[in-house]
Amino acid sequence: LKQAGINTGGLIPRRTELWRAIQNNVMFDEKNNSLILSDLAASALKIWGVDTIISTYKLDDLNWKPVNSFKPTSEFSLFIYRNDNVRKPVYFTSNIIKVETLEGFYKQLPKLNLNSVLAEEEIDLDGKSLMVFNRSFYPGWHIIVDGQETDIKIVNLSQPAVVTTDSPHSVNFYFNSQSFNLGKNISFSAYFIAFLAVFLFLLVAYLLFLPCH
Repeated sequence: LKQAGINTGGLIPRRTELWRAIQNNVMFDEKNNSLILSDLAASALKIWGVDTIISTYKLDDLNWKPVNSFKPTSEFSLFIYRNDNVRKPVYFTSNIIKVETLEGFYKQLPKLNLNSVLAEEEIDLDGKSLMVFNRSFYPGWHIIVDGQETDIKIVNLSQPAVVTTDSPHSVNFYFNSQSFNLGKNISFSAYFIAFLAVFLFLLVAYLLFLPCH
């Protein structure tokens, strides 16, 4: 997307933070002890495959069916809701909607059905399908399909997908990021140097104040 800073962030990318903000876009009714999901939040939960909500508030949404409630303490109750109309952990689709701005993403998100994804680039399926993985993408992840590494496409702001045939496959993920490994090594070195400095300081202090015989 064209917005400045959309691809920034450390271990938690800004794209993930945007999804968190969308999912937390709810309205609370303290008087009736209930909450209402916004259209953005409701769509986000479906996209990420969230099928169960446990809350101290009653959920005012026809798509979420109450399945149980109990009172763990005398101070509050817990309500459990379930929605079976959510996306699977892995699914195939050929319905791709292109968005070029974050505003366009927000506009299209509530309209998405279970068979559509939002993409920031043109994806040529060439008669194949897009296999979408319902998980967050972070630079350094690699996907092996049937023994061969496959180009990763990013859809729905931060979910990985690959172009392949709509049939059973052997899929493996592995993580190898040079920047992540470099940061890990720098952090380890810094901790080791700090530990060594403290150890040497204590050793010198011990030797200086060691009683002479």
